[in-house]
Amino acid sequence: MALSGFQRDGRRVVFLRSSPPFKEPRLLASALFLHQWGFEPQVFFWDRQWEYEERLTLFSIEFIPGRTRQPAPYEQGVRSLRLRREWLGVLNRWLREVQPHAVHTCDMDMALSYWLTNSRWRRRAVRWVYDIFDFLWRYHTVPRWLRTLLRSVDRVLYTSADVILLPEESRLQAIPERLRKKVRIAPNAPVLAYFYERGQLPISQEVRIPQPIGEFVLFYPGVLSESRHVRWLLRIVRDLPEVEVWIAGWGPLRTQVEQDAARHPRIRYLGQLTIDAVLPLYREVDLLFAMYDPRYPVNRQASPSKIFEALWFGIPVLATRGMGLEPLQKHLPGLHLLHNSYADFVEGVRQTLARYDQWREAARTARQYLLARIQAFARALAHAYAVPPEVAELR
Repeated sequence: MALSGFQRDGRRVVFLRSSPPFKEPRLLASALFLHQWGFEPQVFFWDRQWEYEERLTLFSIEFIPGRTRQPAPYEQGVRSLRLRREWLGVLNRWLREVQPHAVHTCDMDMALSYWLTNSRWRRRAVRWVYDIFDFLWRYHTVPRWLRTLLRSVDRVLYTSADVILLPEESRLQAIPERLRKKVRIAPNAPVLAYFYERGQLPISQEVRIPQPIGEFVLFYPGVLSESRHVRWLLRIVRDLPEVEVWIAGWGPLRTQVEQDAARHPRIRYLGQLTIDAVLPLYREVDLLFAMYDPRYPVNRQASPSKIFEALWFGIPVLATRGMGLEPLQKHLPGLHLLHNSYADFVEGVRQTLARYDQWREAARTARQYLLARIQAFARALAHAYAVPPEVAELR
């Protein structure tokens, strides 16, 4: 295989993430493919809450926590500027020590951190891949006055990066036209489910699978927040006695979920599971809940990997109209889009109960389309790292 560009000097790739990466399927999918292609991926992440004492090795990939002198709470905005400056120093020292050949930044906060750090150590031979999971300036926690500024800063980052990866073509409109030649669409896809099913992804965390007591198990893995309608899950067990709810995740509503699970036998909180540990659970559940609230701007262009993972295992999915998923429905008959209301959610679950065999069979027909998304993800990643196209072909 002929190596090009940075590959002649080395194949050490560093992923940068501002939170623990074990819950990020897109990051893990990229690292797994690169490892399979002969690269040496490492993941350096900001251990904001001081949760990880030392570096970990999972799936032959090293995960390295970096800390500031004090814990750094999420969503603090300008109040966390001092800690962010300190984080830049931590990141700069680590990059000098590791001397990577390529840097893969995940989202704007790490892209900006790397850009500011890179302006100090100036290793121009380093290839920079900017992977945009979500646009930071779309978050509802960002003040309106700050969004315009952040968008302008993001354009500077687009200009500096060598390659930009986007999860859906609908997000291309946010990239200036003159820079779109740098963009590759790497669609969210059930990459981890694909590796898991082929026996190439050992589960990193032991999962105790509950014994269901309800007739029908509704499952939600992910961020526990108002914007994900988690409270609807806590409420539905009281309105539909045949339904049991399993929840795995982290976030601001975690305490509420734990309290409700302690009081109600048909609410099961499974803890903060790594994304790979969620995969065996899809074989035990009946329906995935993925109803993000489109009133939050960041949720209007959402294509969560959990949707594709559930459909890979033939599990029907309930999601919300307005999340940008409408074009996918013709390819994914197991994906059902509902209006953004609790009443529609309850009715959607009722319809699933009434037509479950039919819906389950429809969900199973998505396999070829999902394989095509995995292949498209691999090809975009291969382009980003100058890997010959034939290496990225699924076998």
